[in-house]
Amino acid sequence: MNSTCILVLSLLPGIGRKSIYKILRNKPDGISSINELVEILPQKYSETDITTAIEKADLILTQSLKLDIHSITPFDPIFPACLKSINNPPLLLFYKGNISLLEAPKRVAIVGTRNPSLFGIKKGRSITKWFVERSYIIVSGLAIGCDTV
Repeated sequence: MNSTCILVLSLLPGIGRKSIYKILRNKPDGISSINELVEILPQKYSETDITTAIEKADLILTQSLKLDIHSITPFDPIFPACLKSINNPPLLLFYKGNISLLEAPKRVAIVGTRNPSLFGIKKGRSITKWFVERSYIIVSGLAIGCDTV
């Protein structure tokens, strides 16, 4: 299953995780190309809907690669087992760095607002430093704000 196909699906109006899983369940061997994906889409999607989603997906993936950010799906062999084992694993995971570190025994996510105060930024840095000094892997969603700190 390629990341582009899943990203295109997620960018179509009205398709959520459950719908995507339902579409994928009907294709146990996966979807290997955009053409194959287009053939199985519900007919309610216009050519414009599909073209727009494909263009957005291409732009997102191209910009990500320029920043050395990669994407994988649960169908990829390097997809972290710790995420495959949860009830509702992400359909698409963007990552930067060594993905195998997500299997490390000591992992922590530090989350918060997208608009932290100066105090929040200072505390976020000190909390992060504390965990790093104790060999924790910091897992971030790469969002603006606290995740960036």
